[in-house]
Amino acid sequence: MKATFDPSVNLDLYFRKGMNGNKTLNFFRTNGSEYDLTGINFEFRAPFPVSVNVIGNSIELSIAYSEVINRNTFFYQLVNTSTVRTWLSGTSFFTSDLSANVSDSENIVINLNGETINITISDTASLLIDWDMDTNLFPANSKRGQDYYGVITTSSTLEDRNGNLLPSGVIAKALVNNASTSDPNDWAFTYTIT
Repeated sequence: MKATFDPSVNLDLYFRKGMNGNKTLNFFRTNGSEYDLTGINFEFRAPFPVSVNVIGNSIELSIAYSEVINRNTFFYQLVNTSTVRTWLSGTSFFTSDLSANVSDSENIVINLNGETINITISDTASLLIDWDMDTNLFPANSKRGQDYYGVITTSSTLEDRNGNLLPSGVIAKALVNNASTSDPNDWAFTYTIT
């Protein structure tokens, strides 16, 4: 018999030294519905900085290219700071080879308070796409996680979910695939300061 006080699952990460990297971890229940992470805070604990962004059922992880410039290995933990429990941990490999090309795991399973959660890994959509806000519509045919840079040349009446007018230069992130072109609840907004 065994008992665990931590749901942590081992997931090793591979990087090429001196190169940036982005991955998205997507959380789903066994019935295929999204496991909402809204309101849960996460911290990536390692001797190198990784930014963590939680959106809906996804955690986006990003490392800047300049952070690790030598071949090395490090232990890391992805910790739910709301419960102080480690969800993922393992070794981060920084290689000096021509590539750190390995296949992403397809069947990662974690047990959270007796509920089985499946985790899939995908590449983070990182290209910023211009979006014409003069149409008074959010971008069509969006991909979850994709960022759109809003540009107003004449006028726009688009609002966020609180009814605030969206200014030119706002960045809209699609929270779901094919996000609504009229409902701001399918979008997360980041305001740029100029």
